[in-house]
Amino acid sequence: RRLTYPEVDAFLEGAAGLGDPAMEAGVRLAMELARRLRARRMRRGALDIVTGEPRFRFDGDRIVSVEMETQTESHSLIEECMIAANEAVARFLIAKRVPALYRVHADPDQVAIEDLWERLEIVGIPVPPLAEGILASEQRREAAGVAAHAVRLHVDRTGEGAASLPYMVLRALQKAVYRPDETSHSGLASPAYLHFTSPIRRYPDLVVHRALAHALGLGEPAPDAAMLPEVARDASDRERDATDLERRADRMCLAYLLAQSMQGDAWDRPRDGEVTGVGQSGLFITFDEVFDGFLPFRHMPDDHYMPDELSAEAVGEDTGRRVRLGDPVRVRVHDIEPLRGRVTLDLADRPAGRR
Repeated sequence: RRLTYPEVDAFLEGAAGLGDPAMEAGVRLAMELARRLRARRMRRGALDIVTGEPRFRFDGDRIVSVEMETQTESHSLIEECMIAANEAVARFLIAKRVPALYRVHADPDQVAIEDLWERLEIVGIPVPPLAEGILASEQRREAAGVAAHAVRLHVDRTGEGAASLPYMVLRALQKAVYRPDETSHSGLASPAYLHFTSPIRRYPDLVVHRALAHALGLGEPAPDAAMLPEVARDASDRERDATDLERRADRMCLAYLLAQSMQGDAWDRPRDGEVTGVGQSGLFITFDEVFDGFLPFRHMPDDHYMPDELSAEAVGEDTGRRVRLGDPVRVRVHDIEPLRGRVTLDLADRPAGRR
């Protein structure tokens, strides 16, 4: 029987059964294993950064709704099992000396950590001072963990910043890439890691499956070690391209859904938002939990705002008013361009926007 995430979450919360005692026992055991695996990762220094992503519901080829999906216990169960499988295959291929593609996440660099500490100070999140001088790789990795923990405590305590502050930490980290050598994965605190679990949607996983089949003596030739550096670069480049396209598609779908909802007095309705970015000409805002828009400084008539060098806050030149990442803000929709995935906002106390 195939289980869904909501079914497993309801079972783990005690709200519903699965109709099969053996299956229920298996899910309980798997969840306990996942919790122990996660606890072990946290002890060895893995980062704990909570974010969400939009999930769209379609009726045929028409988008009908969206909600922000965050990680639940059922998601955590699957994630921990996937991480464990990926690590096990990495260890096995290293032991067998079979060429493969590894998922490498370098430790954050010195400047990124120093800038992150300045941003945390600007937005009012307390962290211990950094050690003087050049930080060792392990110290930089530990600093990222301290920042992630401080952000999570701040969000839990204040109820603010959930849409922006975790991403502030993520932007301080280096990008994970594919490489043919088994360098460690900083975010997972794993000495060797690769992608094995999704060969139907990621080419690097297919390379790993071929390597594993060779290591198991199943007649598959080993990946060509001389070709793997180029394959790794191409896979990393295509991943970046796919991520950019996914984000553009998300913006277009969200703008389309928002436009469909703008009936009656919807243009006049104030909406609760959060500052998620500070640009040269305005603020990026997440509002109504899932939609994104841009609030130009020219639509903030109380002052002339200037962004700081770290893009963590904007300061009014006359009043000294500061608008920071994570700050709550009330906005109203000014204009929507679905094909460009663009939503322009006003402050809620300005006159209604275009229709």
